[in-house]
Amino acid sequence: MNTPALAPLGTGPVATVYAGVTETGEAAAVKVYPAPLDRDTRAALDRELAALEALRPVAAVLSADELELLPDGRPALWMPRAAQSLADLTAGGQGLPVLDALVIAEAVALALAAAHQAGQVHGGVTPGNVLLLPSGEPVLADFGVVLRQRFTPGESRRAVDFAAPEAVRAGTLDERGDVYGLGAILHLALTGRSPHPPRVGEQPGQHILRVLNEPVAPVTRADVPQAATGLLAVLLAKDPAHRPDAATAARRLSELVNGSAESTVDTAGPAAARPPVTAPVLPEPIAVVEPRGQRRPALSRHRTAILAAGGLVLAAALAAVFLLGGQEQPPPPAEPPVGAPVPAPAPQPGTGRVDLDPPADHGTEAELRWRGPDNLFYVVIVTEQGLPEPRPPILVQRKTSARVPVEPGKQYCFLVQGTDARGVYNSQYQPFRGATCRR
Repeated sequence: MNTPALAPLGTGPVATVYAGVTETGEAAAVKVYPAPLDRDTRAALDRELAALEALRPVAAVLSADELELLPDGRPALWMPRAAQSLADLTAGGQGLPVLDALVIAEAVALALAAAHQAGQVHGGVTPGNVLLLPSGEPVLADFGVVLRQRFTPGESRRAVDFAAPEAVRAGTLDERGDVYGLGAILHLALTGRSPHPPRVGEQPGQHILRVLNEPVAPVTRADVPQAATGLLAVLLAKDPAHRPDAATAARRLSELVNGSAESTVDTAGPAAARPPVTAPVLPEPIAVVEPRGQRRPALSRHRTAILAAGGLVLAAALAAVFLLGGQEQPPPPAEPPVGAPVPAPAPQPGTGRVDLDPPADHGTEAELRWRGPDNLFYVVIVTEQGLPEPRPPILVQRKTSARVPVEPGKQYCFLVQGTDARGVYNSQYQPFRGATCRR
């Protein structure tokens, strides 16, 4: 079956997410994990997914619609694709309006409370998993510990920002860790920063020590009610025994949202009467895969996958930027191993052309600007001098500019990639601070 390539949306510490569409034209996200599952893991995953599916009618939980197996055995979870995440909303480093922040945290707390009551742990509450549907409704996605425990390759620097100290120290994934994650995303929503943001030049070990030992700086916004800052302090307690359970946190957040606790928030009535959090516009589906059927109530254990493993295009492979001080790279093998990502197609002429200007150096940021068709969906690929692999791609949607964090004195290569339903189009590589960029 000739299946078009999936467009990459982002790469996390556990899996890679691609864009797709369903048979009814709805945008979908396809989360692909890096290796097949053994029998026990697959059985545990089926039980976990069934339990999460039962939560969807009663809580703001975005569970997977289907589990598929790629031809090489790798699992792929299909789920609805949201318009934006909390990470997108706070990407500029600014906090949200207080009421919006509290409404989002309330939805997350209610979702966690329902899941914990059903015996399910999220295991990784981060701003990228707090999503907004096109209606503006906040939902919590990426539930479950089975695949995290199977695939997590150690704590990444990015994950440490929102992980509970006991998760960083010992890998503990439990209900109290989820409550810490709730506090971390509320802190981000109010301040635009994680509880322990990385510092320029800080080594990963130093960052981890701060997460483990330093108290979180208090929120000093004048419009944040004292009851909210007090709740935030206990949610982010170093000792998990000092944190409330999710149901208690949800109750206190609901009191704040509805104005029954001491608050300076302008509350216009109960949550049901308020307009939703500002609803962003969902980008049009891109790089569609073969349409999927409608969601079924039960998972099919042996259903034939329709994703062609060779058609999955990893952004890291699409932007194979080599910065080796002029050294030549060894040629790739003639035949990729089974399940390996396909190399990028060559840039196409005409409507798909993307022209990237030389980056502007702002010390801790590189400013990128490019020109391309309005119908393209863009990601920025960054590779640092001396590192063999690019960073996770930066999704900028239909923007034609971006500011990318860089470290002073280090060299980088940048590439902008545009995607539409016909193909993937790469800009030329642009060196930064004298880097040598090679295909």
